[in-house]
Amino acid sequence: MTRVLTYVGIFLVAMATLMLEVLLTRITSVSAWYHLAFFVISLGMLGMTAGAVLVFAAPKLFAKDQVAARLAQSAWGFAAATPICVGLALSTPLAPVTDLMTFFALLGSGGAMAVPFILAGTTLALALTRAGLPASIAYGFDLTGAAFGCVAIIPLLDVLDAPSGALAAACVGALGAAAFGFASGRLRWTAILTTGVLGI
Repeated sequence: MTRVLTYVGIFLVAMATLMLEVLLTRITSVSAWYHLAFFVISLGMLGMTAGAVLVFAAPKLFAKDQVAARLAQSAWGFAAATPICVGLALSTPLAPVTDLMTFFALLGSGGAMAVPFILAGTTLALALTRAGLPASIAYGFDLTGAAFGCVAIIPLLDVLDAPSGALAAACVGALGAAAFGFASGRLRWTAILTTGVLGI
């Protein structure tokens, strides 16, 4: 059962990550310029790579006996950070980079948007490399979750605007944290509470 819950967690976090990435491309292309879609995609890749590098650069932080707890913690961090970081990004108007101040404004928005992806990258890197799962099956759940996340955006945007959709993505991530929490026996109620608060 622990292994099944871990697979469910991988699926949900991957789904939430792709939902957030697609939604952020929509938000930035509407609020600023369409070519910022490529900026968001680059931020997503940068953030997830940074999270994966963190797993391997800090082995003591992600020791084998702590992997289950770290999976739940990083997934919960993704869920909690998403609405905060999206709010910060939306509160900073994006203008063409013409001077140092507009450069730092773009840098600040980009940094805020990258935080959830760093946490998601940490979660998925841990799950794929340190959780003791067959790599092919774990990666299959990762890819399937990502595909479902892309498809889920279509009906989601029929009923919600993009910022509200980002909250929905955070809820999906919190459900993933709950799955990891139940698998590890820790943090389960924190993740469930986060899901409820975001849902409200």
